[in-house]
Amino acid sequence: TYLDIADYVYPPPRPELVEGCLGQGSTTLLFGAPGACKSAVAMQWAVHVAAGIPWLGHPVEQGRVLYILGEGVPEEVMKRFHAIAASVGADLGDVAKNLRIAMEPSFKLNDSETVYRFLKENKEDDGQRVDLIILDTWVQFNTGDNNSSQDAMAAHDGIKAIKQAEHFREGEHARP
Repeated sequence: TYLDIADYVYPPPRPELVEGCLGQGSTTLLFGAPGACKSAVAMQWAVHVAAGIPWLGHPVEQGRVLYILGEGVPEEVMKRFHAIAASVGADLGDVAKNLRIAMEPSFKLNDSETVYRFLKENKEDDGQRVDLIILDTWVQFNTGDNNSSQDAMAAHDGIKAIKQAEHFREGEHARP
């Protein structure tokens, strides 16, 4: 079989959850100095995707979100989610229906036992797919050396396991 380069559109169009910022099925890493508001951006994405409302002028596809927290006080975290939802007029019912929050400080991406234990303990068999998975913060979940390709691949394998177990929507453009 031969491929005709004229038949290939580069890059292939990919559905987006947050237009211009976050593609469906992609893996995105927010990084920056401590206090640079990485968690605030991730929480905003979670609320906006769960509610299906534009984020900073970018159209958003409504979907289900799994937000896995590695640190924080639950009450404070929930206050932040409520404040974000209220600040943009998001319906808390839509947000609550589409946003699952797991507090998992012992969860380590490069330890397959903790990944599978988390997945087993947090399995929902409602048949709904997850459109966005957020791990906050990376440092809490990656116990390996950030400069080691072997450790990075182990963490990536943990992310792939979560995507597969959560019926993650890999580039499929459909509403939940």
